[in-house]
Amino acid sequence: MKVKHTLFLIALVFSFFGFTQKKTITITVKDSLEHPVSNAIIFLDDVKNKKTTNSKGKIKIKIKDLPDYISAYSELEGFETIEFDESLDITIVFNSSSLTKGKYVELLAAEKTRKKKEKPEQYFSNIYDYLRAKAPMLKIDGNNEIRVRGYDISFHGSSEPLFIVNGSPTSAISDIVPSNIKSVSILKDGLAASYGVRGANGVIIIITK
Repeated sequence: MKVKHTLFLIALVFSFFGFTQKKTITITVKDSLEHPVSNAIIFLDDVKNKKTTNSKGKIKIKIKDLPDYISAYSELEGFETIEFDESLDITIVFNSSSLTKGKYVELLAAEKTRKKKEKPEQYFSNIYDYLRAKAPMLKIDGNNEIRVRGYDISFHGSSEPLFIVNGSPTSAISDIVPSNIKSVSILKDGLAASYGVRGANGVIIIITK
């Protein structure tokens, strides 16, 4: 019984590692005449791979999660996407209807936005760096003075917005730890007007965890 139990555990462990280990897919990219396309950029879903195809139009990529789509972009050939059919040997062929560079630029923009959203808050050294990255509606100078975009003319000699942290107005936000921030909202114009004179330069609402 002990032997059978041991064999079962060994089989279970190997099964687990076999299930979780990365797989290697080989992608071949060709033009409409079946010639290899070198230096083609590969996307797995909307994630750009760091390496490009070699002189034979091939690239090998290790993956853990299977993609839904695989795309290839070439300056000369355009942009082509195919559905992933779980085969580890894939060929992508450009044709006359392949999309232009516009789709490639669109994917790059989407990837940049995704990476920006995924950046962990703990990597920001202070709240000002956090706001620079997460709140494009704000202007923050080298002295960490904050201004809501669109309020270039100061009100009563000040361009500082109203800060509200967890429902309470405050003038001190420097001690807020970026990793403790749950959300940041920027109010301006009509929405900020509900705060009266205090919201004349915009309102920044910060909620912490």
